Amino acid sequence: MPQCASSRLSDDQRHVSHMMSKMARDGLVRKQRRVLEILDYEALYEEAQFDETYIQFDLRHLFEGHDAAQAPS
Repeated sequence: MPQCASSRLSDDQRHVSHMMSKMARDGLVRKQRRVLEILDYEALYEEAQFDETYIQFDLRHLFEGHDAAQAPS
């Protein structure tokens, strides 16, 4: 009997797929083909429980409406 696609995924792949679907339902992201669009940076930031003390990555430019090319260095 053939396996369904989801049964061939690893646990990590299933988790990522589940979280991507949840974020799309919650209006945080939109995925079309190979493009992932972040619709609500602030909500995504909060949902991810991002800890600035763990990774030193300045995301303020995302909240100011600038794209990555205009981000301060």
